Amino acid sequence: MRGLNNCVTGQMNDIDILKSLADGHVAGNVVSVNPLAAAASSRRYYRITCSDGTSYVGGIGKSIAENKAFIEIARCLELEKIPAPRVVCASIDAGAYILTDLGDENMMDVVAHASKSGEWEHSRALSALECCVASLPALQYGVAKHIDTSLCYPRGAMDRRSVLWDMNHFKYCFLKAAGAEIDEEGLENDFNRLADLIEEQAGGPFWAFIHRDCHSRNVMLASDGTPSWIDFQGGRMGPVAYDFASMVWHGRAAIPEYLRRRLMKIYVGALSKATGREIAMEEFESVMWPVLVLRLLQVLGAYGLRGITEGKAAFISPIAAVADELQKFRDRIADAGMPALASTIDGLRFLQPVAESREKRSSLTVTVISFSYKRGLPRDYSGNGGGFVFDCRYPNNPGRYAEYRHLTGRDREVIDFLEADGEMPALAEKAIEMVRPAVERYRNRGFTHLTAAFGCTGGQHRSVYGAERMAKAISELGVKVKLIHREQGIYEEFN
Repeated sequence: MRGLNNCVTGQMNDIDILKSLADGHVAGNVVSVNPLAAAASSRRYYRITCSDGTSYVGGIGKSIAENKAFIEIARCLELEKIPAPRVVCASIDAGAYILTDLGDENMMDVVAHASKSGEWEHSRALSALECCVASLPALQYGVAKHIDTSLCYPRGAMDRRSVLWDMNHFKYCFLKAAGAEIDEEGLENDFNRLADLIEEQAGGPFWAFIHRDCHSRNVMLASDGTPSWIDFQGGRMGPVAYDFASMVWHGRAAIPEYLRRRLMKIYVGALSKATGREIAMEEFESVMWPVLVLRLLQVLGAYGLRGITEGKAAFISPIAAVADELQKFRDRIADAGMPALASTIDGLRFLQPVAESREKRSSLTVTVISFSYKRGLPRDYSGNGGGFVFDCRYPNNPGRYAEYRHLTGRDREVIDFLEADGEMPALAEKAIEMVRPAVERYRNRGFTHLTAAFGCTGGQHRSVYGAERMAKAISELGVKVKLIHREQGIYEEFN
């Protein structure tokens, strides 16, 4: 591979680095370097167009170890003649590499169309999926013959440590972020039990190289429909069922259950060929289910980070579907000696991010919330973000007086106190005046969600009063209103 040791130095931006690296290694002179859509990772990609009409893709990655892993796996894929981008040249020091260009059609685009329309039979999406799962064992067992696992990133295998990393990601980035009540000790025991079930497969017939992020978004389609694998830098040795589960149970793809069975049959047939032994569906399913559970939990961890913590709508909307898939394995998880995990899965349906991501909205819903600033701003799981937040801490606080401390802004004594004082009613009325025209405009434009939140010190008196006034006023406009008093655990709906 030419250019591997070519060190690009100096204080240059991405485009200058890629132009320097391309010099002498691509077919023509570089005409333009344009950024491609950002991925979920920190890597940055650019399309490099040359004077002779050829194009390439340039990648910039901060992690030298991750870049080395990508280059090593690309080498193995090329040796096995598996469709994937080829590394034209690279500079390890600059964190840059140039790849052959696979075009712009991502398999997720055609899968999303089939998922939305429900027209799977005889579709390009189904053909592409069938081709992917049929060719997957060749990738897994082919790369396993050549891979230097010391270069895999961040580990050479999906071992116990990798599994526990994913489980802690699920616990901290999803469960705790969503406010779940959990049995810490029981969950840790069950995470170790799940790691045991994965570790038992190591070195067996179902253990080979895994892509590790194998889903339709990481497959490009050529003009003739041939799929090519991308974004494989996290690949390592592991249970081969992980890749199949990732592809076929990908939440955003929403592949129907009957098609999953058909795709599994195709994959098991290809797996039999790759391993040289006849594999029954039941045998494969027995090793797949714990791997699928691991994958679904890992996905919820990722969605928790990107959706709940970072507020990215695209990662909130599929949460309920993943929770529903996990529920199907609840009894099997319990029977395998993981009672705390089974109980946690039972409780997923009650978590606000799961419940709200399940909702189908066709008209405007206004969510009105009272909260305590001590516990932080309320989170919006609707996927829209934004909304109004009103600070109610400056009006006189009933909580300073003993006779009101056990009451809330819903009680007549507190209402009378606040209305006699006058500051809080004035604030609430101004807030209503601000929100009312937004409701009308949002409704006219076909928007489905708006939030108005009132915060005070304890989330008990002033904020509750303001939220009650707002909910009543907005409900009179003929829209659906959800009223949430977060600190009291009260949830009501109007209209």
